[in-house]
Amino acid sequence: MPFSSLFKKITKKSTTKGPRAAYNPLRDWEIILVVFTVITLVLAGLSGYLFWKINQGDIFQSDTQVTIAETTLNEALITETVTHFEAKKARLLELDGTPIVAPDPSL
Repeated sequence: MPFSSLFKKITKKSTTKGPRAAYNPLRDWEIILVVFTVITLVLAGLSGYLFWKINQGDIFQSDTQVTIAETTLNEALITETVTHFEAKKARLLELDGTPIVAPDPSL
């Protein structure tokens, strides 16, 4: 009968009389501790169950495995773009090598 003695301790009425008879700090802390322990155990159990299900591969699996095998890049467009930028680079190097001839504004 250890359970009955536990419930007797929890439900035992306060022997104090007066306006503060309903306030029992020890009982309040016991309730807080029990609720915290129960919530912690429930969360630990749910976390363990979720870990076990994910580890087995039962959760977060898609029904169909889709493999993408088609070409997603347009090779002609890439080649055209590269040649365009190479031409711009050659033109920039050409302009960089020639001196700038500007008329003198003071004349």
